[in-house]
Amino acid sequence: MASNETLNSLVQPGRVHRRLYTDPAIFEAEMEWIFGTAWIYVGHESQIRQPGDYLRAFIGRKPVVLVRDGEGQVRVIHNQCAHRGSLVVANDKGNTNEFMCCYHGWTYHLDGRLKAVPLQHGDPRDFDPNSPKTAMVAAARVKSYRGFVFASEATDGPSLEESLGYMTTSFDDMIDRAPDGEIEVAGQHIQACL
Repeated sequence: MASNETLNSLVQPGRVHRRLYTDPAIFEAEMEWIFGTAWIYVGHESQIRQPGDYLRAFIGRKPVVLVRDGEGQVRVIHNQCAHRGSLVVANDKGNTNEFMCCYHGWTYHLDGRLKAVPLQHGDPRDFDPNSPKTAMVAAARVKSYRGFVFASEATDGPSLEESLGYMTTSFDDMIDRAPDGEIEVAGQHIQACL
C-alpha cells in the first residue's frame, strides 16, 4: 500500500491522478478504511415495517441483511452462514420467521442466533449450538436517524450523529416537509453503488 504522502501527492488542486480510481491496493485500503469503520447506509425502516421483514444490502463487499426481528428491533446481520460461509438469504426482500441456509440447512433466528442444526451426529463433541461463533454475525453498531438505518463494522468511533454532522439538517428538512413527518421508500429499493 502506498504511504499517506504518496496518496496525498495524487490529489492536487483541480485534478486527481487516475491511479486513485484504478490501483487495486488503494481500493483495498478504501474497503478497510471506509467500509470497515464508517457508518454506511443500509436501508430505510419503511422497507422493514413488520416483524420478519428483511432487505438484503451491502457494507462494501460484505452482504448483510437489514431485518426487523420478532420484538420489532431493527438489526443488521452478515448474510453468511457460520457453518461453511455460504450466503443465507438469497431473495432481495421479503418476510420470514427464520433464515435457513440452503447449503446444509442451518436455521437462524431473526437476530442471527443459531436456531437449529439438522443431522448433528457428524459434529464434533465440543460443538455448542449456543456459542456466538455459530451465529450470523451482527454488525458492530446499528443506528437509525429519522428512519434511515446505518451500520458500522467498527465497535467504537464517532456516533452516527457525529459522523453525519451537518447532514442531519438535510435529513430533518426533508422529513419535516412531509405532511405527517414521515417518509417511506416506495417501489424498488435503492441499491448503493461502490
